[in-house]
Amino acid sequence: MISGTRHSAPLLGMLCAAFLLGSSVRAQETQGGERTPEPEITEEQRQTADQLVLLTFYGDPAEDALTQGLGMFAKQYPTWIRESLVAQGLSTGQVERLLERSANESRARAVRTLAERLSGQQQYRIALRNMLQELYAENYSLDQMRQLIAFWSSPAGRKFYRLSPVIREDRLRRSAELLRQPLLELSAQVIAEETRTLTRGETGSD
Repeated sequence: MISGTRHSAPLLGMLCAAFLLGSSVRAQETQGGERTPEPEITEEQRQTADQLVLLTFYGDPAEDALTQGLGMFAKQYPTWIRESLVAQGLSTGQVERLLERSANESRARAVRTLAERLSGQQQYRIALRNMLQELYAENYSLDQMRQLIAFWSSPAGRKFYRLSPVIREDRLRRSAELLRQPLLELSAQVIAEETRTLTRGETGSD
């Protein structure tokens, strides 16, 4: 357990996991409860898919998922910080007074801290790039990917710039899976730090 947290850390973990993945993880499972194995792709498929990845993202493909994760963290932060403060032995009155004085400042600070730490998750970014290559290769043949590359390279394709709804949904689901662990760990650290910041000078009694 991370220093500065008590029983709120498991709750934070469950909330993060449920919020990021929800029921989408079950879509990967067979009726027998086992995950469907991903098919192997050739090096030619991977290289062609990588060209397609580069063409279908104007910026860093990790930013969509990171922004989504930060938005979820910001939305759930009031609940998580209350749970963490209560776990430190503060009364309801103390918690409310602390948050009344600095709730917005605390949330903004926590989101900034989490954003800085997530930005350094290079392993996640590499895994995301590999996942995108595999996602395209699984859904399109080599010839189809080459046709898509020709389209996305054209002015009309660059202006259209949009993935199909099915591919976009699958990409966001897999991106959330890849981000879940770093987001979970770093969120717990940020909540613990904010708890220590807010409780300096406070005791367990009113």
